[in-house]
Amino acid sequence: MEQKEVTGLLRYIVAVYPHFELTDDLVKVWIDLMKDVPYEETLVKLKEHCKTNKFPPKPADLLHEEKYSGPTVLGTKQLFKQWDENSKDVAPPEEREKHLKEIAKILGIKRRGRQ
Repeated sequence: MEQKEVTGLLRYIVAVYPHFELTDDLVKVWIDLMKDVPYEETLVKLKEHCKTNKFPPKPADLLHEEKYSGPTVLGTKQLFKQWDENSKDVAPPEEREKHLKEIAKILGIKRRGRQ
């Protein structure tokens, strides 16, 4: 991340948390800590932090990955939507079972509990 991007993040923090005091030392430390971090991802994390926390973030709040790595609510909804779309072309269970029986008969396979 570039210096101007870090200062932009700090200005954002001051706008949300007016009591957040910016000093030259604090700016230098943030610039040093954020130099290898992608700006866009950090901005997203900062916005999420501001939505859910009463206190300004420390660098660690924006640097570390979230502990929960499962799907988001939006991701889950999209997955269910995709499954619904994919299932439109699937044959009903009775038809699938009929075809499986035919295939098993052709191959000489005895299907346990299904014949």
